[in-house]
Amino acid sequence: MRIKLHIRLRASSSYVFSLLHDYSLRAGWDTFVPDAVLLNAKQAGRGVVVRCTDRFGLVMETVYVGFRPPHLATIRMTRGPGVFEQLAGSWRLADSGECECVLHVTYNLKTRPRWARPVLEPIVAGLFWLQTRRRLRALALYVHRR
Repeated sequence: MRIKLHIRLRASSSYVFSLLHDYSLRAGWDTFVPDAVLLNAKQAGRGVVVRCTDRFGLVMETVYVGFRPPHLATIRMTRGPGVFEQLAGSWRLADSGECECVLHVTYNLKTRPRWARPVLEPIVAGLFWLQTRRRLRALALYVHRR
């Protein structure tokens, strides 16, 4: 199931991209994933593994499969909560004026068990959409305060 959101931010794509991938600043804006650490590098980039612990204590590890500053980062889950069979996502930034950009967030997820997918996946996707929307609003507030 695909989840798509976007938000307009009053900052350059370069600034927002660096903020999104600076894990020392993550807890300052991320309402859902207050604890995220890079496991095999000091900076985000292609091939870098990230362990994220959400506010409920669930842990997910992802790897950056694409990283093109300041416009695109893509991830794929390598290990995560049992409800997810697959999870992949992209955060794409597009400049939309002087010191303004639009962040497009897309996630593709598949739940398990397979037999429960028709009922479970829309529920999980809805919750994931809601949490992502909250994260983006918090990001916008953080960016606008700076």
